[in-house]
Amino acid sequence: MIAAEKIRTKLQNNGDKTTAYTLTGKPFTFWLTENNNAIACDKLPKPAYNLVLFDILEDYMKKHGGKIEKGNAHNYKFGHPKCNEHTAVGIIAIEMQKPKIGDSVLDPIFILSAIMDWADIAHNERGYLKLKKLYL
Repeated sequence: MIAAEKIRTKLQNNGDKTTAYTLTGKPFTFWLTENNNAIACDKLPKPAYNLVLFDILEDYMKKHGGKIEKGNAHNYKFGHPKCNEHTAVGIIAIEMQKPKIGDSVLDPIFILSAIMDWADIAHNERGYLKLKKLYL
């Protein structure tokens, strides 16, 4: 698993802060925090997201054909097929919030997916992430 290290290094090479773009082309700024082990973003409510989340998503994709559905926590509660342990948003929720079935969870996947694309780790597609060949 090397996603976290690649993101950390690329951010450090950009002065620890950069602007990237969502799938729809909207800019956002993100930066390293907490001893360079997490990122924060101007478009996310939670103050910091541990870089290990990117390794966890990378590992899941490697074990599942290089692809993962993003999921949707805006319209579905945790446990629904669009927001469960087999979706990126569900995996992140499990790591950060330890939700129970039926709980509402955060949905930072639109930003985290864009960061993985910015770092050349995965293709950020509508509805899913797909690892780039180098990572398979």
